[in-house]
Amino acid sequence: MKISVVCCGNNESVRFAACELQRYLRLGTRQAISLARFTGPRPGTVITIGLACDLGIRPPSSLGPEDDWISIQARNGRVVISGVNGRSVLFAAYRYLHELGFRWVRPGRRGEVIPRLKTTWLGTQTIREKPAYRFRTICIEGAASEQHVLDLVDWMAKHGMNGYFLQLEHGTWFWKWWYKHAKNPYRRPEKCDQERIDAIVRRIIAAIQKRGLRFERMGHGWTQAALGVTDESSGNVNPRVSPKKRHWLPLINGKRAFFKTPHTTNLCYSNPKVRSTFAGEVVDYARKHPETTALHVWLADGSNNNCECTACRKGRTADFYVQILNEVDAQLKAAGLDTRVIFLIYVDLMWPPARQKILNPNRFVLMFAPITRAYDQSFADAGEAGEGRMQKYVLNKLKFPKGAAENLAYLRAWQKSFKGDGFDFDYHLLWAAYYDFSLFNLTRVLHEDIRSLKGIGLNGYNSCQVQRLSFPHNLSFEVMARTLWNRTPSFDRLVADHFSVAYGKDWRKAASFFDRISRLWSPFSEAVYIPRPDDQRIELGRRNIPKIRAMAADMQPIMMRNLRATRGPIQWSWRYMQGYLRLLEKLLPFFEAYLTASPKIRSLYKQLVNQLYLLENTLHPGLDARTAAMVLRWRVHECLVDNPGARKVKK
Repeated sequence: MKISVVCCGNNESVRFAACELQRYLRLGTRQAISLARFTGPRPGTVITIGLACDLGIRPPSSLGPEDDWISIQARNGRVVISGVNGRSVLFAAYRYLHELGFRWVRPGRRGEVIPRLKTTWLGTQTIREKPAYRFRTICIEGAASEQHVLDLVDWMAKHGMNGYFLQLEHGTWFWKWWYKHAKNPYRRPEKCDQERIDAIVRRIIAAIQKRGLRFERMGHGWTQAALGVTDESSGNVNPRVSPKKRHWLPLINGKRAFFKTPHTTNLCYSNPKVRSTFAGEVVDYARKHPETTALHVWLADGSNNNCECTACRKGRTADFYVQILNEVDAQLKAAGLDTRVIFLIYVDLMWPPARQKILNPNRFVLMFAPITRAYDQSFADAGEAGEGRMQKYVLNKLKFPKGAAENLAYLRAWQKSFKGDGFDFDYHLLWAAYYDFSLFNLTRVLHEDIRSLKGIGLNGYNSCQVQRLSFPHNLSFEVMARTLWNRTPSFDRLVADHFSVAYGKDWRKAASFFDRISRLWSPFSEAVYIPRPDDQRIELGRRNIPKIRAMAADMQPIMMRNLRATRGPIQWSWRYMQGYLRLLEKLLPFFEAYLTASPKIRSLYKQLVNQLYLLENTLHPGLDARTAAMVLRWRVHECLVDNPGARKVKK
């Protein structure tokens, strides 16, 4: 039977969705699929795709302007695919393909599962859905190439995630960390100048716009822009500043100077000229970058780094921050710009303003960023842990919350004065991902955190994460995206759905293997030596490592059998398993030395990092060796330097 995809309207994302349908259906059916503009009824199986408003389909009246909604109607041999906006139409197209058996188990071509289709007919079926959360975003971190990010953006759209956040103006650090290959002995450095970075960013923006996704920019960096320091990746800790602005630098310990780097330098915010200039930089940027859906307006990175002058001591950092935000709003309004502004609750800004209040909450989105939290407990467990309490605010002597309940106390304090929209900006898939390479326990917490967001008054999640985390499996990405769309499925259901497709007939063995190792790893998934050595967890970890080594030996023949017997995405899953088993050969001796605070850990670290970079040569779409090596180096420092009992441990 002849199959036609008929595109209605001129929306760029709708046209792209129609092309994607044609491409994948051709791959699945092994036959020609026609693609045409809507001109009236056609014979055969017809799939019509377009905006709901162009197809006479009425979405729910409760939808807000930033919400997504999809509709798929199948009856009488015809399918109508629509959505409330361009990206929703694309989400609906991928959902239709998902119903036919298509899967994308990891970013890139290595993850494409193409079924052999005998029909494109779904029977009589109607799917109409609004995602559980409004904000479903990924933020760039780690070392990344252009192709890594393009593959990730593509994967995001196929899983209903609707936003991408490029930190700073160009994300310069992240590109240079990949292309320079600074500590990788197996790759040569590549040219990565500003011209190349500009071209990369342009192409990524084009990919985002083609899919109709939300695009967010900046973050830290406004403070140095206000000073006239424009190089976002400069290693110069004391760049030239106009003499007229030297007194804008913070007074800390009796001296006005940069605090470590321009990136971590706050300003003298009690100065009205500083606040006005800061706001002006934001408005000027918004005017020059209309492609930006929302601007992140943050203060400098770092903590306990605020000005101690007499005037700045009269208010909390958040009081001056809110004054800046109100000025940004006023200047944007005067310029006729409706740019959304995302503000940050983070380290020193965890303490809400004592005197000031955001005057126009409709302009702003609250971003809760509990960077100092631990990931052995979810927000869902916070209630069981009791009501958390805030610490007293003491300028530049702040101690930050670690437990989930304590972190939520700060969020609730902010929510008393700000009643607008908000989301969680969290770090599950950044450094914590390398505390336990098998990822299962961490992904359980991620699942429970996302399910809990509505209960804590947040409307989504922005994942500040490495772009490459499909090693040793892609469960974390899958759980994040699917739970943001639908909070209902259990963790076990999501594991079964993902592993059964990614690993084939032996998927239960693979899932059980990673799950059991993650449980055995839990005694040292957080630091065991600081603030003081935890002898009980150290001893349990030492007992568990031989069990992990035995499990790895048992998995070896299963992995080899599947490498020989499978092809395509399933074989790639087992190749990632092979890489994981090789990594364990170096990782387990390293952690044995860690748990005894042995000085041998230094040489074992070098062997482990060498193995990471060797694996990255083949598995780089899913393994960020640079970030992994950085986190593992913290372990060396922790047990030999930070450990209060290091000198007492028998070598």
